[in-house]
Amino acid sequence: MVAFQKAMQLGLINRKANVEFRLQQISHKRTQLANIMGQQQQGNSPQGPNQALKIEDQRLELEQKNFETQLKIIQTHEEATKKQVDKNVDFAYKSIFG
Repeated sequence: MVAFQKAMQLGLINRKANVEFRLQQISHKRTQLANIMGQQQQGNSPQGPNQALKIEDQRLELEQKNFETQLKIIQTHEEATKKQVDKNVDFAYKSIFG
């Protein structure tokens, strides 16, 4: 049982790292878009920032919120799994050593 929970914990750590990496990528893309839109505004473009860039930023924002929600779920699950592993280890230790 403990081995299964440890494997689950490692899977959660891996998933958490993947989600955090995706959040970094999205943040980087949004920063690049903000820089481009700022340059367009400084260039006195009559239309201001390109509408396609605004739409892309909104899409990335939604994706970012989705990954942030996933990260919270993973962290909650990770904490619960860790507590269960600790509880099982304590129980096993007490069973063996009284």
